[in-house]
Amino acid sequence: AVPDVREAPQYQSVEMARAEGLCSLLCVPMQINTRVIGVLNVYTAERRRFREAEVEFLSALAAQSATAIENARLYWTMLETQEQLRQSERLAALGRMSAGLAHEIRNPLNTMQLLVYAMQKDCPPPDPLSADLKIIQDEVGRLTLLVDQCLDFARPRQPEMVPQKLQEIMEETLLFVSAEARRRGIRLRKSWPR
Repeated sequence: AVPDVREAPQYQSVEMARAEGLCSLLCVPMQINTRVIGVLNVYTAERRRFREAEVEFLSALAAQSATAIENARLYWTMLETQEQLRQSERLAALGRMSAGLAHEIRNPLNTMQLLVYAMQKDCPPPDPLSADLKIIQDEVGRLTLLVDQCLDFARPRQPEMVPQKLQEIMEETLLFVSAEARRRGIRLRKSWPR
């Protein structure tokens, strides 16, 4: 309690208090358990000494206000948590749906790979269809890789550290970008030893 804020050296807004006509001040902390979440300030226009009943009333009001504020904060936290849970459930459902779709796509891709393989046997490299079959084979391989990655994402496993062959990784990468490169008029050329 401050009898007159205009004369209190610790009060920092003396000019504002004079302009607003503020005199006596009672500050009551708003706290939850031991944590202070705010302060309830009551000013009077005339100098006065706050009675014990007034201090008790404002303390009760501050405690009720702190409880209401904390309850509102907890309510919003609960709403956010529920929304995150709904998002997680949607993502899980999407993962299951993606896995089912990937399995359904994989079967026709396997059939296409077998048919292209058989056709390549009938059309060796001098045949004009040979180049087209190679493109189809590459594209089916790219789609198969995407399906496999989709399945891996839908059912993640613990990472396994194993040695890899750089050439195989580069082959897969080229397979990934070859269609886009062709579309943009970029010609890719491999030059590593076999």
